Amino acid sequence: MRKKLAILIAVITAAMMLFGCGGKDMSGSEYLGKWKATKAEYAGIEVGVDTVFDEFHFTLQDNGKVKLNVNGDETTGKWDETENGISIEDEMEFQKLDDNTLTYEVSGVTVHFARD
Repeated sequence: MRKKLAILIAVITAAMMLFGCGGKDMSGSEYLGKWKATKAEYAGIEVGVDTVFDEFHFTLQDNGKVKLNVNGDETTGKWDETENGISIEDEMEFQKLDDNTLTYEVSGVTVHFARD
């Protein structure tokens, strides 16, 4: 499963490299800053995030750009606010759980992110 998730994220990050121009003013967003994966859940069981990813974090910048690091692969792209959280490149949807927590679901795994 870890390999499938890594491949999926690699495909998404490759798409982000192709379309990552940014430029939107996001200076008033509550989501600005660095977010780091803290835990993961699969089938209702909580596991350490390191069982799914070596590392997974991203930084949301005020110019609408995002710097994303998944398993040491770094890329940049665009992000935007949605009704329920944020979207990276219209492909990765993060849901707001509370003021300091976002969640992202991929292949049945829910990854929790906290401000770093």
